[in-house]
Amino acid sequence: MACCIYGSDGCRGERCNHGGGCGHRFDWNETLVLGPFQEALAAFSADLMSSSSVVCDCPNRRVRDGSNQDTMLLRPQLPRLDHDRWPQLLEGAGRLMGVAMRTSLPLRLNLNPLVWRWLCSGSLALGLDDLAEADQQTAHVVRNLRGLASEEEFASLGGEFAFEGEDFAGEVITLGEQGQHARCLADAHELADCLQRWHLHNDLRPLEHVAKGLADVVPLGRLRLLLSAQEVEDAICGAGDVDLARLRQHTEFVSEDAAPTVPEDADNGAGETAATIGSPPGGAASSSVSSPTGAADMPHSNAGITEKQQLDRLFEALGGFGPAERRGFVRLVTGCRRLPEHGDWRLRVRLDRPESEGGSSLPTARACGMLLTLPPCTDAKDFTERLRVAIASTDMPLPEGEANL
Repeated sequence: MACCIYGSDGCRGERCNHGGGCGHRFDWNETLVLGPFQEALAAFSADLMSSSSVVCDCPNRRVRDGSNQDTMLLRPQLPRLDHDRWPQLLEGAGRLMGVAMRTSLPLRLNLNPLVWRWLCSGSLALGLDDLAEADQQTAHVVRNLRGLASEEEFASLGGEFAFEGEDFAGEVITLGEQGQHARCLADAHELADCLQRWHLHNDLRPLEHVAKGLADVVPLGRLRLLLSAQEVEDAICGAGDVDLARLRQHTEFVSEDAAPTVPEDADNGAGETAATIGSPPGGAASSSVSSPTGAADMPHSNAGITEKQQLDRLFEALGGFGPAERRGFVRLVTGCRRLPEHGDWRLRVRLDRPESEGGSSLPTARACGMLLTLPPCTDAKDFTERLRVAIASTDMPLPEGEANL
């Protein structure tokens, strides 16, 4: 709830009891007539997220691998371009974030979770699981290099490695001395440390200026002490929820062997990601086969209920979840944090074989094709619990022993 100068139209909101003020609530999911202050915040959000000179796609988006492919990062080289201009602009952005928190007027900032985790805890608290949110391939390389236990294992990789890499914007960077190479096991471990330190410290250095501006408006120390990264994001960007009615319109059943693809014009960008419980076999996605007319009224041999009833069960479970779990479901089935906004996209649902015939005990997803595979369940409660476990598994860190290059 917030007031703004809206004009002398006699508007009397819940919060202001005088004429000429506007007490309209800014609703994330509704189109409202905004006052000048809200309009300014909305314009700032749109300008920031559309400025290629300020933000860039996260590496997961560029290589189509990993989660959060619909998110952005600040360009690492910003403070180095203009020492006078860019730090002031980034501090201004931080102040507006603080204003959004103070006034409960959300900013539409589609930033990577790594940004919010840095703002909430600083760079020293970040690790490889945090890096994987933005750059999964680099996180796997670091794990693989650190996992080498002998010179023989290093030699099996096939040669020397230059102390070079790519920053979050995709530009080549030198991690050590010019011409330095990893020629032994100790060098490989040093290279892994350099890669992690560069990405979690140097690449995120612009956030120091954002945090400085944010601290001018809100007590940053208390914020980091009391709020989680997700709570900080919700306080600044609003607790965005999933439009289940829109998702239902784009959901359909497919035959058991269908492995569909996402249309080119769908603004999704998810790679071959799935819950850590595993993806259904079959490799790359192929063409889809939709259910024939009337198939929704036919019982499935595995589940014993019709396909329409299975969809009803799915959306009844989602309706009983909170916003955070619904966002987790979107991440499970798309690899992204939000539903695609454009294109004729489809979430395709199919039923798995029973566990006795090699099926999975939990729902699995092939995010590159937005294909959700549901296991046979005895009742709605059983299905809801299995779906909740699958959603939670998308945010579980990958054990060191299971991480491979």
